[in-house]
Amino acid sequence: MTALDIGSNTGVYALFLSDLVGVKGKVHCFEPSVDNFKHLRKVSNARNNIIINQLAVGSVTGELSLYVS
Repeated sequence: MTALDIGSNTGVYALFLSDLVGVKGKVHCFEPSVDNFKHLRKVSNARNNIIINQLAVGSVTGELSLYVS
């Protein structure tokens, strides 16, 4: 099983999905925020079935500014 966590934030759902897909599955996480990505990396470090990407997901390819409040 494969799951996508788009806008992973700090990884709450990534960990939940990791348990659901099991050791043979994969969770692909996408989080563009630098601070959130650092936390996501920390919480997912012990999970071999979580793949993290510091990227945004959208309908076009390119670069944009990310505004964080």
